[in-house]
Amino acid sequence: MQGSLGEDRLPLRPHKRRSRLAPECDKLRRIGERHAQPLHDPRAPTEHREMSGLTKRSVVLAGHATSVALEPEFWAVLDRIAAARSFSKAQLLADIDANRGRRPLASACRLLALSWVAEHGPAA
Repeated sequence: MQGSLGEDRLPLRPHKRRSRLAPECDKLRRIGERHAQPLHDPRAPTEHREMSGLTKRSVVLAGHATSVALEPEFWAVLDRIAAARSFSKAQLLADIDANRGRRPLASACRLLALSWVAEHGPAA
């Protein structure tokens, strides 16, 4: 019975068409993999370190693991604040978290650091 569903059709197989640009894309990907350097690599070009300029620290707040990414200058001020208050870094971040309201944690950390420097000076 010709014309009934499936009897006169060839079996389907996956289509393997490659675009005209595929060889060039493969070549560029291989070049990129060979020359790529992680952003945290101290041997990486200066532009990459400056662009990525954030340092990430992990902490458990209210029973949830989270991380905060800030510029090293802000971490230095927060470390001084923690030392002045006799807090660990984790205790300071928990205190900031408890008092930040709806503000993002990184923003609350930066604002605390800025107010601390305004009140105590940059070398305090």
